Amino acid sequence: MNAGGGPGAALGRARTAAGKSLEDMSAETQINIGYLREIEAGGEFSLPEIYRRTFIRTYAKALGLDAEELLDPGEEEPGTDSATEEGDRFGLPSGPPVESPTVAPVFSNPFSDRSQLRTMVIIVIFLLTALVLAVKWLGSGGGNEEIASPSSPERSSPVNPGENLSAFNQDRMAGGAESAGGGVASDSLVLVATSSESVWVHIVIDNDSAVEYTMPPRYSVTLRAAENFLLAVGNPAGLAISLNGRRLDILGDGNRPKKNILLSRKTLSR
Repeated sequence: MNAGGGPGAALGRARTAAGKSLEDMSAETQINIGYLREIEAGGEFSLPEIYRRTFIRTYAKALGLDAEELLDPGEEEPGTDSATEEGDRFGLPSGPPVESPTVAPVFSNPFSDRSQLRTMVIIVIFLLTALVLAVKWLGSGGGNEEIASPSSPERSSPVNPGENLSAFNQDRMAGGAESAGGGVASDSLVLVATSSESVWVHIVIDNDSAVEYTMPPRYSVTLRAAENFLLAVGNPAGLAISLNGRRLDILGDGNRPKKNILLSRKTLSR
């Protein structure tokens, strides 16, 4: 050790000459003030030797002194193995002290699982609501989309009132529709039904074959019969009927369904 009280005394004199307190040096070197007091006192150090020598070097560098001149050159520098053993014995890490960042403890959020559960419940309710609305929409006809029954010969297509775009009905008018009694006579009945609103209509031809339509607005169907037509209409006010070119006002202007409406040659003579 150096004469005059060793490195601790030399560091104390240098600190006093610099006008600094132990608190100042502790803040500057980040070394606990208790260890600085032990170094300046020169007595027994409470940590392993490697820590004392490291603190002396740091302290001397902060005061602008040469640490190697302060340390006893004849004193053997502790090796890695001995330092590790001493650190283990005192419950300290091996090697020079390193300031480790303070890590805040991580606690599980007791409300996170509850929030996730609430979010999942909301999503399930939304999906169920969407499913119910979709089923209702399909059950109501899919937004007024025409749904033809299996007995319907063909879907009607959107046309201007009075215009027939049903390929099936065009074939019946061109070649004649077959009924239970054979081919339709040349003086057969021609029925044209045109919708101005959404209308459901069921038509029996010659008491034999039947067709059924759900007609959106501006639809027209044309049918032929040898003897008669028997109609059932769901929205009479939205349907216009003509027989052999003659407009018939037999449905009225109400919206209540009507059935058993018989159209024959007698209808034309009224």
